[in-house]
Amino acid sequence: MGFYPAPPDAVAHAATFLKPPQGGFFCLLDPCCGEGAALQQLTETLDVAVDHVYGIELDPERAATSQSLLPDSHILGPASALGVACTRRTFSLAWVNPPFDDQMGGGDRVELQFLGQAIDWLAPGGVICVISESTSTHWTFRQLFIQWFEKISIEPFPEHYRPYKEVIVFGRRLERPRSPWSLNWNHELQPPHVYDIPPGRKPTRFIKVELTETELREALRVSPLQRHLQPHAGSQLVEPPLSLGKGHIALLLASGHLDGIVHPVGEPPHVVRGTAKKTQYVAGVEQSDNADGSVTTKTCLSEKITLTVRTVGVDGRIKTFEGE
Repeated sequence: MGFYPAPPDAVAHAATFLKPPQGGFFCLLDPCCGEGAALQQLTETLDVAVDHVYGIELDPERAATSQSLLPDSHILGPASALGVACTRRTFSLAWVNPPFDDQMGGGDRVELQFLGQAIDWLAPGGVICVISESTSTHWTFRQLFIQWFEKISIEPFPEHYRPYKEVIVFGRRLERPRSPWSLNWNHELQPPHVYDIPPGRKPTRFIKVELTETELREALRVSPLQRHLQPHAGSQLVEPPLSLGKGHIALLLASGHLDGIVHPVGEPPHVVRGTAKKTQYVAGVEQSDNADGSVTTKTCLSEKITLTVRTVGVDGRIKTFEGE
C-alpha cells in the first residue's frame, strides 16, 4: 500500500476546526500514523500531553521515526490497526488517514475497516477526522458514517494540496448507532464548524495481538513445524548384533523376507529371492477286498511346504534351489 501523509498545511487547516477541553486531559489516536508528522503537529497545536498520544504503524521504519518524534508517546509498530487490542470507547479524538485500497482476498475496502476500528475505540462524544478522497465517500462509507456520527461536515484540503481531491470528514460519535435507512447523507451534512473535544481517559489496554504479514512469513519460515512439510528420509536398515545362523536364514527364506542383494565377503554379489508354498503329495494308499469280490482303494493326500530359492548372479545366470 502507498504512503500518502497529509501535508502540514492540511493538518494545520484541520486543527482550526478542533478545540481542546479547558483544564482537562484527552487522548489522541492515529491508527495509521506513518512517520508521525501529523500526529506530532496535532499534539503540539492542540496541546496534548505526549503520554496521551497513541499511534499505530505497519511499516517498521516509519514506526521507528514516529517513536523518535514523540518519544514519550505510545506507538505500536510494526503493527496493523486491525491486529491491535485496545480498550473500547476511550479516545476523545481520532485522526484517521487510512490507505485507500481493496482488502486482500476481497471483501470491504481497507478504509472502511480502519473506520470501523476507529469507531470502536472512540468515546461517545469524541471527534473523528477522516482523510478521504472525495470520490471515496461512496455509499458504504456514508452509510457507516451517518450510522455512528452526528454534526457531520466536510472540509477540503487547501487547493494546492489536493492531488487526489482529498477532503477531511468531521463527525461527533453517537452513544449508540442509529438506523441509516431513514437518514440522508446530504441532509446530515452541516457547514464546517468548530468541534469541542471532550476530556477523556487513557486506555487500560493498548497492545499488538497479531503478527504482520511480514512477521508471519518469517515465523513460518523458521517454525519447527516446517519439518512436517519435508519428505521423510528413507529409514536405515540395521544389522543384527550377531551373524544369522542357518536356521535364521532358512526361516527368512521360508517366509519370503530374504529378498535383495547378497554380497558375501570375497564373493561376487547376487540377488536372492525365496518363496514358500504348499504342495500336495500322496501320503499313503490302502486297498481292501469287498465281500462281492471288488477292491476298494483309499488314497490319502497331505500338504507340505516347498521352499524355492532362486539366485541371479552378475553374469545373468539364474540358479534354482528347491527343498522340502
